[in-house]
Amino acid sequence: MSEKYNHKKIEKKWAEKWVKDKSFTPNLEKAKDPYYALFMFPYPSAEGLHIGNFYAFICVDVMAKYKRLQGKAVFEPIGFDAFGMHSENYALKINETPRKMLNRTIANFRKQLSSAGLGCDWTREVDTTTSEYYKWTQWIFTKLFEKGLAYQKEALLNWCPGCKTVLADEQIEDGVCERCKTAPEKKTMKQWFLKITAYAQRLLDGLDDMDWSEITKHAQRNWIGRSEGAKIVFKAKSQKSKVKNEIEVFTTRPDTLFGATYMVLSPEHSLVKKIITPEHKKEVEEYIKKSGAKSDLERAEAKEKTGVFTGAYAVNPVNNEKISIWIADYVLTGYGTGAIMAVPAHDERDFEFAKKYNLPIKKVVIPIFGDKHEQEEYRETITALIYRKKDNKFLYLDDNHYKIVAPIIGGIEKGESIKDAAEREAYEETGYKARFVKKLGGQIESHFFASHKNVWRHRLDQPVLCELLDENAEPDEISKEEDNKHKVIWITAEEALKRIAHGDNKMGLLKYLGKAEVFTGEGRNVNSISLNGLTTKEAKEKMIKWLEEKKVGKKTINYKLRDWCISRQRYWGPPVPIVYCDKCGVQSVPEKDLPVKLPEMEKDWEPAGDGRGPLAKVDGFMKTVCPKCGGFAEREPDVMDNFLDSAWYFFRYIDTKNGKEIFDKKLGKKWLPVDFYVGGNEHAVLHLMYTRFITMALHDLGLINFDNPFKKFRANGMILKDGKKMSKSKGNVVNPEEYGEKIGYDALKTYLLFLGPLSEDRSFSDAGTQGTKRWVEKIFRLEEKVSNNYKDSENTIKKFHQTIKAVTDDFENQKYNTAIARLMEFTNTLSAEKNISSQTWEKFLILAAPFVPALAEELYEKLNAEESIFKQKWPEYNPELIKDELINLAVQINGKFRGTIETEVDVSEDEAKKIALKNEKIKKWIENKEIIKIIFIKGRLINIIIK
Repeated sequence: MSEKYNHKKIEKKWAEKWVKDKSFTPNLEKAKDPYYALFMFPYPSAEGLHIGNFYAFICVDVMAKYKRLQGKAVFEPIGFDAFGMHSENYALKINETPRKMLNRTIANFRKQLSSAGLGCDWTREVDTTTSEYYKWTQWIFTKLFEKGLAYQKEALLNWCPGCKTVLADEQIEDGVCERCKTAPEKKTMKQWFLKITAYAQRLLDGLDDMDWSEITKHAQRNWIGRSEGAKIVFKAKSQKSKVKNEIEVFTTRPDTLFGATYMVLSPEHSLVKKIITPEHKKEVEEYIKKSGAKSDLERAEAKEKTGVFTGAYAVNPVNNEKISIWIADYVLTGYGTGAIMAVPAHDERDFEFAKKYNLPIKKVVIPIFGDKHEQEEYRETITALIYRKKDNKFLYLDDNHYKIVAPIIGGIEKGESIKDAAEREAYEETGYKARFVKKLGGQIESHFFASHKNVWRHRLDQPVLCELLDENAEPDEISKEEDNKHKVIWITAEEALKRIAHGDNKMGLLKYLGKAEVFTGEGRNVNSISLNGLTTKEAKEKMIKWLEEKKVGKKTINYKLRDWCISRQRYWGPPVPIVYCDKCGVQSVPEKDLPVKLPEMEKDWEPAGDGRGPLAKVDGFMKTVCPKCGGFAEREPDVMDNFLDSAWYFFRYIDTKNGKEIFDKKLGKKWLPVDFYVGGNEHAVLHLMYTRFITMALHDLGLINFDNPFKKFRANGMILKDGKKMSKSKGNVVNPEEYGEKIGYDALKTYLLFLGPLSEDRSFSDAGTQGTKRWVEKIFRLEEKVSNNYKDSENTIKKFHQTIKAVTDDFENQKYNTAIARLMEFTNTLSAEKNISSQTWEKFLILAAPFVPALAEELYEKLNAEESIFKQKWPEYNPELIKDELINLAVQINGKFRGTIETEVDVSEDEAKKIALKNEKIKKWIENKEIIKIIFIKGRLINIIIK
C-alpha cells in the first residue's frame, strides 16, 4: 500500500528547515544577478493574518521562487507596518497598550507567515515602531523641511470624530473615514503638510512609461487631476464694504466667459464674511453652519443643489455685466480656488442651480455637425438605441477598443434596409433580439471616440429606436465572440443623454428622452461678440490672450491633488521632529539628536479629541532646548501619519542594521528599484502615490538615481467568500491558518492562484479547495511510477516541452491560474502513463515548485538530492518539440470575428473553406446569404464576405 500524503508533517518540516538554513537569504553584497520581489508589508493591528493579505503575499512569493529557479539572486524581505491608528484603535478595543498588543500580534504574524512556507528573508525584518527605524522616517521629514517641502499652516481640514484626529483627503472613502467609517467634520487647525503638489506634474508624467496595473495608473491620473484653463479675476463689491474685493476663479472653459451669469463661492471661502450684506447675513451664516455638517462627497453628489444669495455682485470682466454672488456647497474649497463663474447653459450643476433660483441662462456654444470618420465602413452607418420598456433603460456597450460607452453603431450592408440593419446589429453585438420601433430622424450629434492617442469625431447617421424583446434580459455570455471587445450595460434615459452631444432638438430622440437644455461639449461660439464663429479651441486661445492683455487673467494649469497632511493628534506614531522656540521660531531637530523617541505611556495615551495629541500631557517629552540658541523650547505634540513610515520601507530592507545612514548607496544602486511589487489597488492614491513622492524626493537629495520605486507593480483582486465581501459582522472571514491545517498551505496557495487572473476578484469556497488538495495528492502518488531506466513516450515528451513553454510564458505575464491549469493537465498525462522517467519527473517537480514548494522539496529529496530544489535550474523547452500538428484558424464574416475552426497546420485553402462552411457556429451567420468571396490567409484566418 502506498504512503499517504501527510501535508502537516511535510510542510512543517520544510518551513522550519528553510528558516533554520536561511534558504531564502541572499548575500546582498555579493549577489550577481539581483531580483527584488516585494509584497506590501502587513500591519499587525489584529490577532492574525487575513486571507486578503495572504493572497497578495503569495502572488509575489511564487514569482520570487520562479525567478530563483531561473538563477536570480532573489530578495523577498518581510516586516511590519505597526504604527498608526489601525494598531492604536485595536489596542483601545482590547484595553491594552499598543506596545504590549503588538509584541503579541507580531509574534503570531511571524509564526503564521513562516509556517506558510513563504520564501522570506527573516534576517532583515523591519518594524516601523522601533526607534532604529523611525529615526530615518524623522530624518526624511527634516530633509523635506530643509527643502521647503515640509511646512506648517492653518487650514480647513477633515476632522474625524471617531478617530479623534485629522485625516488626509486620501483617507476619506465614500464620504467617511476609511478606518472607522465616521463622517468627518471640517475644522480649521494648524497642521504639518508635505508639499506633494510640488511634484504633481512629475508624478503625472512618470505614469506614462511605468509598468504598473492600468487601474492603478488611472486612479492616480484622476487623483492628480491635471486640467488646463485660465484663472480669471472678477471684481466684487457689496454695500457692506466700499472696497473692491477680487474673486479669482479657475475654469477649463474660458471660451464660455460670455455665458457666465452668476458666481458661486464655497461656504468656507475667505471672502464670504467680507462681502455679505447685513440683510443676508443671518441666512448666509445659517447655511454655512448647515453645510459644515456635510462631507465633501455628500456636497458634491447631492441630488438637489442648494445655496443662498450674499447680497453682493461681481462684474464680468469680458462684458462689464453685473452678476450676483451666491454661496453654495456644491462648490468645494479643496478644488480650484473655491469659487466658480457659473455658466448654466454649459454646465449641468450650474444649470440645475440656475433653474431652481431663477437665474439667467445664456447659450454661448453650439455643436458642430457633419464630421465623418474616413473609414469605408462608417460612410453608411446605423445607430440603434435599444431600450427595455419595463424600466425605460437603454442598452449600451462598454467598448474596450475605443474606451467609450456608446449605443450600438454598425454599418448598413448593401441592399439592407435600416430596419434589418438595426435588428441584425443588435443581435450580433449583444446576443439579444430586438424589434425595430421607429426611425428617429436627423442624426445623433457628434460622438467622440478615443483610441489610444488618436481622437476623432464621427457623425452617427440613421438613428433608430429598437425595443428589446426579452424584457428581463441582463448582460450575459450569449455573445462570447464579442467578449474581448465590450460588455453590455444598462443606463437610464438621463445617462443616455449625457453620452450624446445634444445641442440641437431637430430629431425625435431628444423628444423621446426629454429635451436637453445643457450642452457641455465643444463646438462653435455664439452670443460672444469677439468669439462668434470660432471653434472651442480657437475661442479658448483668443480669450486667454485677451485676459492676459487686460491683466484680468492668465493661462493656468490646475491640479486636483492637494498637499499631504501628516499631523495626527494621536499617540501611536513617530513624533514630528520639530521644536518651537520663542526666540528662534520653528526649528527641526538636528540629525545628531534623532531619533526623537516616543515616550512609553502606560495610561492616558488615548486621544482626547481636543485638537492636541496625548504627548502634550508628557512634560518630560514636551520640554526641551532649542537646537539653535540652547534656550527653552517645546516639542511638537503631534505624531506623523503612518503612511510616511510605509512610503520608504523598501529602501530600509536592504540595510536594516545601518545606524549611520538611511541605507548604503552602493547597495541601493545594486538592488533598487524593486523589480516586482503586488498589493491592493485601494492604496492607489495613498501608499502608492506617497511612495512615488518620497522616492522622487530621495532622488533629488542625491541618494538614488531613479523616480519610480517599483519597476513592475500589479494590483491584486479581492478575495470574497461565496461571492460576498468578507467581514467579521457577516462571520465569513477566512483564516489562512485554518486551511493550512485542513488542506495544507501548498493546496491553499494553489487554490487562491487558480481561481482567476491576479487582478480580478475571486470567490473563496470550501468545496473549491478540495480540487487543488486532490491535485497535490495526485502529484504525491505519481512518485511511485518514477523509474531511472524508463523512457517516456514521444507524446509525453512533446506535451512536457509544450508545458514548459506555456508555464514559463504564463509566469512572465503573471498568469498564475493558467500556469496551474497547464501543470494539472500534464499531471493527468503522467497519471495515464505506466511509468515516468526520472529526468521528466525531476523537471516536472521544478516546474511545480513555486506553487507547491514543500511537496516539491520533499519529493525532490527522495531522488537522493543533496541540495534544495530551489538551487536547481528552470527547465528549458526544445522549440522543435512544441510545434502543434493542429491549429485554431480564426473565421471572420465581413471582417468580424465569429469563431475558430481546428485544422492541421498545413491545411489547404479548399479544405479550410469546407471545414469553415460546415461549422455549426459559422453556418448561422451565413444562412440564406450570398457568399461573394472567401479570403484565406494561411495559418491565420478565413474571411467570408457575404451580401
